[in-house]
Amino acid sequence: MIKKNKIEFLDRKFSSKEIGFLKSDSETKKPINIVLSEYLSDRIFSEEFWMESFLKMLDQADFHEKKFFCAVIRQNVSTKDKAHASATGKEHKAVKHKKNNKDKTIIFSTEILLSKLARENHGLWDRINNNIFVIAMEYSDRKKNKKTIQDIKNHLSSICKGSVSIGIAESPYLDFNKKDTFYNAVKALDHSGFLGDDKTVFFDAVSLNISGDRLYHIGRTEDAAKEYQKGLEIEKDNINLLNSLGVCFGMMKKLEMANENFKKAMNIDDKEIMAVYNTGLVYEIMNDTEKALQYFIRASKINNEIFEVELGTGKLFYKTKKFTEALFHLEKAVQLNSLSSAPLRIMGDIFLEQEKYAKAVTTYKKAIKINPDDAFSLSGLGAAFEIQDKNLDIALSFARKSVAMEPENTLFRERLDKIYKKKEADNIVQLKFEKSYT
Repeated sequence: MIKKNKIEFLDRKFSSKEIGFLKSDSETKKPINIVLSEYLSDRIFSEEFWMESFLKMLDQADFHEKKFFCAVIRQNVSTKDKAHASATGKEHKAVKHKKNNKDKTIIFSTEILLSKLARENHGLWDRINNNIFVIAMEYSDRKKNKKTIQDIKNHLSSICKGSVSIGIAESPYLDFNKKDTFYNAVKALDHSGFLGDDKTVFFDAVSLNISGDRLYHIGRTEDAAKEYQKGLEIEKDNINLLNSLGVCFGMMKKLEMANENFKKAMNIDDKEIMAVYNTGLVYEIMNDTEKALQYFIRASKINNEIFEVELGTGKLFYKTKKFTEALFHLEKAVQLNSLSSAPLRIMGDIFLEQEKYAKAVTTYKKAIKINPDDAFSLSGLGAAFEIQDKNLDIALSFARKSVAMEPENTLFRERLDKIYKKKEADNIVQLKFEKSYT
């Protein structure tokens, strides 16, 4: 599904934090409503020497014809004891001792099984934590590989009395080295988590999409882009990967490269709304309002139930002074997201320019009720009061607050100055106030 950005469209110098690109989460073949509590792949990027001893052994391993698979296995241990402790509000010492012994038995039995398998298949294994293990073994073909994995899964499931999830990566594959193969298996395990417990996933483009999305959401945009690019080597026509890569380039201010990927997505599906809208957004950033508006209108015709699309379209119509069209889209945006002050603020600006001051006041007030720190609405409301010679003390308060929040905004300062002059305030007092916010 499309993620709803909460970023407001403000008329400021371009900053990546203000871009409201549309981007979806990774699509799986059988998506379910699951949010991972932990991504094992986080450790790949956060811990330089993570699993170093295993990786050294893997690098030195001499697999027949250099063909092997790496499986990262998570035992989803039965939590009956834990559930009982939670229900009673405490875990008795006897229960805790019994549980610890059970955990040690599971680990010991699992290690014995993996050691046996590694010896028999010229492989190696290691323990990542108390319920996640990795094993690398030779294999001849995918069919045999699947049977081996299923046998491992059945044995480990009987040991832990629970379900078992497995992420698998095979080598050779593309230009991935041995270390990458282990990392790919880790990403496949994360991928399996989105499908529920007891799932086996072979590393693929979706695994990289999920890994890229994770990196994107924690702010590692360049690393995310690399994951999406690698995913496109597997599935060159994957629209979700193309759009996500375009978003990364946009966030990195590589606008031509962003549009190149959005247009590739549109060439595959001309109704791919995220790519259509995002292309318009890139043109807006490049100050090509005419082209931006063309794409925004096109996106709205494809689907007018997306907040960002209606807000962006309304904003650009406002910029081109087409107020009727702007209000149509902005009103729709308000219906779609009642928690954003942005469409109401722009509507207030339109009413102010149309000299419909009562409507402007009402609309700005609604925006400020949603967001008391909306500097543009505060300044606009102050201006609406000043023009009507009403509530000048309140107008002064709003105007001063807006300047305090945006001290370099010349429009806010001009509006504040008009109110000061109208109140015949002493210029020295005015200058003293202004200086404290510069």
